[in-house]
Amino acid sequence: MIKGSKHWICNKRRGIISLLVGSLRDIRVNYYKPLPKMEGLSSDERNLYSVVSQALKVILNASYGVLGAPIFPLFFLPVADSTAAIGRNIITETVEAAKNNDIEVLYGDTDSLFIKSIDQNEIDSLITWSQKNQGVDLELEAKYRYAVFSERKKNYIVVKNDGKVVIKGLTGKKSHIPLFVKEAFYEAIEKLGEAETEKDFEKVKTEVRNIARESNKLLKEDKVPIEKLAFRMMLSKSTNMYKTTIPQHVRAAKILEEHNRENGDNELMKAGDIISFVKTNGGVKPLKLAKIREIDKKKYEEIMKSTFDQLLGPLGYSFDDILGVTKLEDLFWGSNTEN
Repeated sequence: MIKGSKHWICNKRRGIISLLVGSLRDIRVNYYKPLPKMEGLSSDERNLYSVVSQALKVILNASYGVLGAPIFPLFFLPVADSTAAIGRNIITETVEAAKNNDIEVLYGDTDSLFIKSIDQNEIDSLITWSQKNQGVDLELEAKYRYAVFSERKKNYIVVKNDGKVVIKGLTGKKSHIPLFVKEAFYEAIEKLGEAETEKDFEKVKTEVRNIARESNKLLKEDKVPIEKLAFRMMLSKSTNMYKTTIPQHVRAAKILEEHNRENGDNELMKAGDIISFVKTNGGVKPLKLAKIREIDKKKYEEIMKSTFDQLLGPLGYSFDDILGVTKLEDLFWGSNTEN
C-alpha cells in the first residue's frame, strides 16, 4: 500500500511505462547528470551534457503528468495520484529525519530542501539515511551565503558565496523587458549580492526599496530616455500574414510601414525583423515615431510592479507599498518639489 493513498503497487510484475521511465531516469541520473562536472571537458561538451540532462528531466516530468491527463491514451489516474503521494511522503519523511538529526529545515521546493547547517557530518548522515530508508540519492546541490523566503509559493532569493544572486521565478530576465526596468532590476540584484552579514542585509533591503522608488519617480517625471522604454520583439512572419489576431509589436510594425510608405518606401517588414516600440496612451507606437509625452506611464508602472514584486516580496515589501509612500509624499510636498 502507498501511504496517504488508497492505491497499492504490485511487486511481482513491472509495466512497460515503469521500465521506460525508469531507464530514462537511470540514464540521466547515473550518466548525463554527472558528466558536466567532469574535468577536462570543453565548454561545448559541458553545455551539451547539461542540455541533454535537462531535456531528459523535462521528459521524465511530463511522463508523470501525462498519466493524469484524460486525453492521453494510457491515462490512469491512480498512477499519477500514487506518484504524487510517494513524492509527498519522501519529502515529508526527509524533513522529519533532518529535524531528528538537529538540522534546521528552512524551506521546501518540490523535490528540494533548504537546510541550515555547516556540519558536513550532519548532512552526510541525512544522505545515508535517505539511501537506506527511501532508496533516494540525496546530493548537496549548492551552498549559500544567505537565503530569503517569501510567503508566495516558489518565490525566494538565495545568494551564493561568490555573491551571485539567484531568484526563483525571474521576470526581470526576460529579453523583451524595457532596458529601463531591466537596469533598475539588475542594480537591485547587485545590491543583494553585496550583503555579507545580517546588518549588511538590513541596509541592502533599504537600498533595494529606494532603487524601486527612485525608478518609479523618474518614470513619473518623464526623466527616462524614451529609448530605454522601448520593447524589442522579433516578427515571426511578415506583417501582411497577420489577418485576425494582431499582436502589439505587429501593430507597431504596420504603423511604421504606413509611415514609410508616405515617405516613398513600400518595403514590408518580414520574418526575423526586430521592431522597437513603446506603449502609449493610444495603444502602441514604433519608437521612431513616439514622443515621451505620449508614454502610458501606468502601463510601465505595471511592468515595474510585476518585475520588482518578485524581488521585493521576500524582502517584506511590495511595489504597492512603495507607490503608497510616493503618493503620500506627493500629497504633502507636491510631485515637482525639488530636495
